[in-house]
Amino acid sequence: MPNEPFEVLPGYRIRKVQHGDLTSVCDIAKHAWQRIHENAAEIMGEEMHTVLCNDWEEKKAQAVRGHWERNPEWVRVVTSQDGIVVAFVTFRIDPEKSLGTILNNAVSPDYQARGIGTAMYEYVLNRFREEDIRYASVGTGLDSGHALARRAYKKVGFNIEQPHVTYYQEL
Repeated sequence: MPNEPFEVLPGYRIRKVQHGDLTSVCDIAKHAWQRIHENAAEIMGEEMHTVLCNDWEEKKAQAVRGHWERNPEWVRVVTSQDGIVVAFVTFRIDPEKSLGTILNNAVSPDYQARGIGTAMYEYVLNRFREEDIRYASVGTGLDSGHALARRAYKKVGFNIEQPHVTYYQEL
């Protein structure tokens, strides 16, 4: 892997996350999942969503923060020229399965549609290749709240889909 910080696009660098970045990273994550949860509330109804997804913002922040605490090598941020955190990606590598997995990731709304997500995913995929990983995966939803993510993943070459559905019912 090239030395970090590494310029992924003109004016944008990727590097390992630092403790001081975590507030920005968690804010980006919460904002990104807002659309997903609005869509989920439409699908399952406001009451069910409130019960099943109570405090989702803090849980998402805890998931991202916890991944960094357990695996700091597997978290990156993209920063602008002036040092603002504009995107993040978490991932893991399973050498036994030769599988690299992209996990929580997002680009700040103010910086979307600039190629940052694509460059970030390509960077992580190249890291997998340099680790001699044979396969890569990423999970996302099939609802409209995840449409942008699906498009971004396909853009960097993810082309094998294993659909999954979760059913709910009120009792």
